[in-house]
Amino acid sequence: MTLCHMRRKLILGLLMAVLLTVFHDAASGLSMAEAADVPHASSQGLLGAGVSLAANQDRHFTVRETTYGPEGADEEQSESVLTTSPSTLMEETFDNIPDGQLPIGWEKIEGDFQVRSGALVGRSLASVSPARILLPPGIEGDGNVIFETDMTFLSVVEPSRWASLMYRIQSMQEKGHYPYYQFAFRQGATAANGIEFAYRTPQNSWDVREKTSHSTSFAINKTYHMKVVASRERVRQYVDGELLLDTDRAGEHANGRLGFQANGVQVRFDNVKVTLHPPLLPPITSKTKAYQPMKPNTNLVFTPDLAVTEVESLEHLMKLANQGTTTVWLKIKQNNDGQLEAYSGNYRIGLLSDVLHKLKGNFIPMLEPAHTNEAQAIGKLLQEEGIQDAHLVSSDLELLHSIRQKDLKLRRAYTVTETSLLTEGQLGRISMDAHSVGANIVVLPQAVSTQENVHYLAVRGLASWVLTDNSDLGIHAALVSGARGIVTSQPAKVRGAWNVYPKATLLHRPILIAHRGAPQVAPEDTLASYEKAIQLGSEVMENDIRRTADGELVLLHDETVHRTTNGTGFLRNMTLQEVKKLDAGSWFGPSFKGERIPTLREALRQLKGRPVIMLAEPKEDGLEAQIIQIIKEEGVESQVLIQSFNDQHLRHSRDIEPAYGRGLLESQTPPLSAALDKAMKQQQYYTALQSMSAPSFGSMYPELAAYGGSRGLTFWTWTVNDLNKMKQLISLGVHGIITDLMHQLKDDTVRVQLRTDQLELKIGHAFQPVIERITRDGRKVVVEAPSVKWVVVQPVNSLIQQVNPKTGLSELVASSPGKAIVMATVTGTAAGGTWQFISAPVEVQVAP
Repeated sequence: MTLCHMRRKLILGLLMAVLLTVFHDAASGLSMAEAADVPHASSQGLLGAGVSLAANQDRHFTVRETTYGPEGADEEQSESVLTTSPSTLMEETFDNIPDGQLPIGWEKIEGDFQVRSGALVGRSLASVSPARILLPPGIEGDGNVIFETDMTFLSVVEPSRWASLMYRIQSMQEKGHYPYYQFAFRQGATAANGIEFAYRTPQNSWDVREKTSHSTSFAINKTYHMKVVASRERVRQYVDGELLLDTDRAGEHANGRLGFQANGVQVRFDNVKVTLHPPLLPPITSKTKAYQPMKPNTNLVFTPDLAVTEVESLEHLMKLANQGTTTVWLKIKQNNDGQLEAYSGNYRIGLLSDVLHKLKGNFIPMLEPAHTNEAQAIGKLLQEEGIQDAHLVSSDLELLHSIRQKDLKLRRAYTVTETSLLTEGQLGRISMDAHSVGANIVVLPQAVSTQENVHYLAVRGLASWVLTDNSDLGIHAALVSGARGIVTSQPAKVRGAWNVYPKATLLHRPILIAHRGAPQVAPEDTLASYEKAIQLGSEVMENDIRRTADGELVLLHDETVHRTTNGTGFLRNMTLQEVKKLDAGSWFGPSFKGERIPTLREALRQLKGRPVIMLAEPKEDGLEAQIIQIIKEEGVESQVLIQSFNDQHLRHSRDIEPAYGRGLLESQTPPLSAALDKAMKQQQYYTALQSMSAPSFGSMYPELAAYGGSRGLTFWTWTVNDLNKMKQLISLGVHGIITDLMHQLKDDTVRVQLRTDQLELKIGHAFQPVIERITRDGRKVVVEAPSVKWVVVQPVNSLIQQVNPKTGLSELVASSPGKAIVMATVTGTAAGGTWQFISAPVEVQVAP
């Protein structure tokens, strides 16, 4: 045997040993991925100079070793074939790696990464001292990979700190190993940037290109499965099988190494798997991922969304796109093969997966499963497809509750089944039931869709949609109720109905929230101030809650007492007895001398049983359980909403008692670009939080109002003390206004009503109802004839408008037989604007 031949055999044997060590079979935890359709997958970094790894047409991996003779001699080459399983993955379990070491080929860049107890543990004690590690070179193939692992946070410096899966890591900077892409996940994943797709630039800075929130934070010592699918410029990022980010912004680098990073956390990675050449991801056809339905131009200040319940086919449905129909209501059934099928009324539309693909960018799906197993299957399908723009609708509270925790990002709508007159107690129960299952929409049947009922639910942060009976009277009653959505099998009929209203018609009643009471006419956050706000017509009382040194809850905005009392010092250092000695009224005026800082319990007793609720804001951590306990003890469960700037306060409240509505306070600058995408992400965040939106008035922008409004999101803006700004916000679609100006708005019109029992006429006789304007402070003002305009529907000439010369009242004279739908229109002011107010419709029968 020649020396050269011996050397070749020795080198080949060593190479084979390395391959069998690094790419061992599944029994020992690691196997090499096949090279798929790529003829040569270079692994020189792993195998050493002069060696290459390739796959032939028989899917065998071939190790080629090239040797050289004396200078100028012909090159010699020997081959040996290593056959592997046709699987497309490599896997590392770390089970056979001693503590304190790393698997062969793994490369620590910086910080502390080592195997501990059969898993890879990264430790970073500060954000300025990250820890990074690379998988062996060559594992990543051509950069089109599935990279996944089980991840567990062991500890964090703070919830905003994170860990990540890095991929397509470049080595352009010596020892720096950047640029690269990464899938980053904060321990506090419920933050708006809890999940990120980020790019580490050639300048070694961050470019966060996509971000979203997760429905829950990552619990310490709990394991989650993280996965990245990289396919050319396309990337998808998953948590526990749920698609969270889907982007096409990974186009700078086609390949590169894989790795992990820890930043201010101690994190464990296990069961690392890399699969080469996943199926190509479909292209993102539009840079704007958000879909906003096109609503028609009408004379309504806010045109309700329109949901269709019955079409004969998918083709028929698609003809309704961009014609005012924004939502499609589908009944979902599971066939014998376990597949989900979509039905519209009695018509089968197709497999749900196919239908959802067609609906995307054309309609918002509202999905009604018959049973819990179908609801769970819907949730799984939507998660796998990364679809968050959908509603699950049902009258079955148990069904809605069964998926509340699992699929928090799936919006819910609760259908009411009662068809007789609803009492206030029943309405309170409905609102609490809706909140308890995370519903932001309540679907009311025609029979109970009155203005009063719709407004009652709106005051509790819920959007009402009406399931109309499709009659002319029913459709107009649904519209005038102020509902945010109309559900019908005849969308064309609804579109025709909303064209009869005059310009600037305000169908919904603006909600005015008294900011700390009526602080312009009484000392803020006192019982006197609250009482004054109630008398002025406020439906919601906003206040702030703090805890005294002896654990009592009182209402006070500031940490200290010196601004609003005759005392000094921090409230938290005072007992309730000491607080009650302070004068909270004299500073405002002598007539309020002796007013005290109220306890939460006293304020709730003041509101109990009255047409007003409390918007309670805990100003300190850890108050939620005590607040909820006092609410229950006082029996005012349906009269309280909880708001906070701190989303954790809302999560704690939801976990303790989900039946109370919640609102997230925010203040941010409206986006200058990609506003619809921003609105979509904000709406998804509110859905996961199960909260309405309470932005500062400067934070509102048209795309957010439109996108959220079409999906049942309620907006209450703060603190608006400019009447012109109020008008702008109402025109934008805002539901509620937090203000200090209740005293300037007491004369606002909130409703117009017809007072009559005269519903049958003979030709030549007059319809002479009394038209009343209901003011915000509760007065009923009879409207004079010149101020009344009539809307008469079908037939339009059956009743002729005139002014009675004797009474001075506006009246309608019957001119032809038939049925006519009648509504009175009155011009009035509300929330800084001048609008047209419409009475509930009545049907008048004209006999020959």
